[in-house]
Amino acid sequence: MVAQRVVSPVFVGRGEELSAPAAALDNTAVEQGPAVALLAGEAGIGKSRLLAEFTRSLGPAVRVVGGASARNRDGTRCRTHRS
Repeated sequence: MVAQRVVSPVFVGRGEELSAPAAALDNTAVEQGPAVALLAGEAGIGKSRLLAEFTRSLGPAVRVVGGASARNRDGTRCRTHRS
């Protein structure tokens, strides 16, 4: 049996996480220049959902580009370097 991913239509309990990109975007508007933000974390914690919810709250003047790390030959994800 293949497990199905269930996505709740209600996004709750992530106000603090949503406030960080909103504050960064507000700062970008004040500075009137482009900005880059990185959303990183362990697999399965909801990064994609958080980005999707944040993107839905934006107007058409904001461009959001998402991405993911490349995969190694064995199928595992490449890891970011941390010093």
